[in-house]
Amino acid sequence: MEPTQSVLIHSFKERYACIGGDCPLTCCNASRWKIVLSQDEIEDLGKLEEPFRSQVLKGIDLEKRIFKTRKEVDGSEGAVGETCSMLTDDGWCEIVLNCGEEALSEVCHTYPRF
Repeated sequence: MEPTQSVLIHSFKERYACIGGDCPLTCCNASRWKIVLSQDEIEDLGKLEEPFRSQVLKGIDLEKRIFKTRKEVDGSEGAVGETCSMLTDDGWCEIVLNCGEEALSEVCHTYPRF
């Protein structure tokens, strides 16, 4: 018999709505937080249309399967440099702005509400 794994998805996930810069709980703005991506999520992001696809893929460490920080991508310094490479200066996610909330990774949908 093969082992199985169950996944519990709370109903709040279906009601999730990004509030951008007004969010006090954002993982994308937390220094040293790593936003992990599944291989399927990376493949989905790789199917985006150009030029956005290149921007997104540039912001992902494909070996570690995590979003890079802005400092790693463009050399940003200070607190801004520690944020997710997809976070805009006004606190919005580039993925949400360009693709909608349904394109966010599982981590982005659930942290810190799990």
